[in-house]
Amino acid sequence: MAFLFLTGVRDAALISMRLKHIDLENRLIFQNAKEVRTKFSKTMTTFWFPVGEDIGQIFIDWINERGTTASSENEPVFPRSPSAIPVKSGESQFWQTAASVRHILKQATAKAGQTYFVPHAIRSTLALMIDQIAATFEERKALSQNLGHEHMRTTEEHYGQLDDNRRQELIEAMRIRPKLSEQEGFAELYQNAPAERRALARQILEMR
Repeated sequence: MAFLFLTGVRDAALISMRLKHIDLENRLIFQNAKEVRTKFSKTMTTFWFPVGEDIGQIFIDWINERGTTASSENEPVFPRSPSAIPVKSGESQFWQTAASVRHILKQATAKAGQTYFVPHAIRSTLALMIDQIAATFEERKALSQNLGHEHMRTTEEHYGQLDDNRRQELIEAMRIRPKLSEQEGFAELYQNAPAERRALARQILEMR
């Protein structure tokens, strides 16, 4: 679960991820479509989402533990549970279907006393977090691309839907929020603008 929140990968990619695809030092994973089952067979580099050092440490500890038992970097990050089916190779085996991921999540949420959710719901959660943690347009774009979306429109249309309670909270907060001064309003617009528009604004302001 920690890995899903850190990376937002789909469950098919999760079960096909190999240890060699993990870069702890740079906090990224390399989803090589030749080996990882990505959507549309798309190869991409995914950096860890800023969801908390504690979540990151859970995954780091897991990879360190795997390093003591795995016989090669080609082994799965999350190996299949031991079974009665004999295997010729001494290496850990990959899960065959993503149904196992859903089953494990169902067990975990039940033990934690939480309502079950499908793995893909975590991608939706990360998409909703973009507006909360991104301070500029470029940061929003970076997080959107980290989900594997070439266009922010994809993130906003398919993942960024707010429920009624959250919409009410936001609108009420806007209603009572103090109005910005002209200078503060310009500063906020400048900060959230794309890099090319900020450059254009600087050129205009520097004109004499």
